[in-house]
Amino acid sequence: MKHEIGQGLTSNGLDQTAPDKEEVTVSEKKGKIIFSKKLRRTAAEIVLGATLFFGAGAFIAHSSIEAETPSAIPGTTSSSQETTSKFIQTRPTTEQQSPETAETPATDTTEQDIPTINTDVVVYGNDIGGAGAIRETEETPDNVNRPNIVYIGTANCQQDPVSNGLSLEDRYNLPASGFYKEFTNFIVSEYAPLKINPLQNGKRLAYEPEKARDALNWFTQRSNVTYLSATLVSASDQNGESYVIVDVVGKGKVKIIPKCFVDTSVEGDLAKMLGADYKIGQDETDVFNDVKGIEPPKPTAENNYITAPQAISELLTLKVYPKRTKAPLVRNQSWPFYIKDSYNVNAYKGTINLKAFANSWSMKTALVPDSTDKKWDKRELNEVFTDDSNPTDSFDWEMGGSVERTQILTELVTDEINKVRYLQENGYPNIGITNVSQYPYIREGVRFVGKTEYTEDDITNGAKNEVITREEYALSDIHDPIKGNNNTGDATVNIPLGTIEPVGHPNLLVTSAIDCTSLAYSSAVRMQTTRADLGGVAGLIVTIAFQEGKNLQDVTYNELEPALLQHGYKL
Repeated sequence: MKHEIGQGLTSNGLDQTAPDKEEVTVSEKKGKIIFSKKLRRTAAEIVLGATLFFGAGAFIAHSSIEAETPSAIPGTTSSSQETTSKFIQTRPTTEQQSPETAETPATDTTEQDIPTINTDVVVYGNDIGGAGAIRETEETPDNVNRPNIVYIGTANCQQDPVSNGLSLEDRYNLPASGFYKEFTNFIVSEYAPLKINPLQNGKRLAYEPEKARDALNWFTQRSNVTYLSATLVSASDQNGESYVIVDVVGKGKVKIIPKCFVDTSVEGDLAKMLGADYKIGQDETDVFNDVKGIEPPKPTAENNYITAPQAISELLTLKVYPKRTKAPLVRNQSWPFYIKDSYNVNAYKGTINLKAFANSWSMKTALVPDSTDKKWDKRELNEVFTDDSNPTDSFDWEMGGSVERTQILTELVTDEINKVRYLQENGYPNIGITNVSQYPYIREGVRFVGKTEYTEDDITNGAKNEVITREEYALSDIHDPIKGNNNTGDATVNIPLGTIEPVGHPNLLVTSAIDCTSLAYSSAVRMQTTRADLGGVAGLIVTIAFQEGKNLQDVTYNELEPALLQHGYKL
């Protein structure tokens, strides 16, 4: 079947269209460098930056029609309230907003004035898991009673590492499966007209972030999907209530009334707001709940940073120009969230090993094809070079709001670009920047308490219990700002169904912040392959629940397993 690539947001917030809307074939069958110095912005700058980043512009349409009346589920009654056409979305302009020009959210709307959207499903998280969930919900028989979806992202960009610069997949021996296989097929088809095979050694996918953005856009642009770029205000799935209120920049608040929720984000912001219990960091005993006011303590030296998740990273894509060819000067470039006048050469002397960089992982292993000159001259800047060395930033990102996250992002972006400038001006004049992530690589957030906890012992023992996907990576790949990085062995994970089902929330699924120990999360559990497929699994569960008139967590494994096998998931 031929699929046409449409328009959508790039990671830079730009409206991107494939040249001439070229058709591609996509398979239908599912078969550590210490921070130089802390950069603090004024309160006004931070608020404006947060406005752009976490409560972006206008509603951005994935379809040009109004949100439909939700399809009826047997045994339930749809609300009679109508969708307000005021909130039908339009494409963003191709002009990238800067933090200084972004509009501020409208906040004077009373709850009685809030427009309402009735829908079947809220999918929260503009990422590869969200794309997987949306893709699998369209696989209903003859598209009958296909659920309507409101898809919420908290940034005017895609939030997934694959679309922000995590360009070389961590794949071992298991072949791609489920939704991630479809994603892989799309990437391969994008490069085919250029006569480039993005599969290194026939199995390790390498691609530009622009290609990943095209893929995620294509999978989420469906007539039953309405995309909202907005910040969360409040939500509930208790006491007979089911709603999410979001604030959209320049538009104000809107109330969404769904029948069920899927939170694909690593941070789990929606599930936390709904009152799901969670654990965080290396603390395996204490359980926290934001709605009940039981919040984790900030990680400190006194508590051995026990509540700190793994380090976050700011991803950059480099281009290595031919020798004797100077790259565009970093000092002359402007990037969102980059403070140009912050550069201080003395901050990097003695902290960056100039000689070692030539043979670093980024330069020798993380080769990425360039669709412009058809050479493998781009590089993923990652690993030790981009890991955040502040042990509290990962916690502050997870527990903070838009202001805190924008401040952290500004520091990370500025520090990483300045590092590349230092390299360029001290022996690497042919290295330039082609992409700067506008959403950091969040390795680990919270872990919600589900019906089943997956542990490191389960991994080493090869335990299998209602497996919904299998993936392979290191037994434990830890990025710890205090203790350093540690990568141990290879291991296959067999993710149980109960890990994505938060206790006490029968119509909520989580696909990244699943129930497992901290060590188990450091395995393939946190890989993008897994996050993609778990999003797809959630989509299949939604489809079955709507066909059978059940709560999401009432779908049994016996009902789910045939669909998983039919759609090519490894079990």
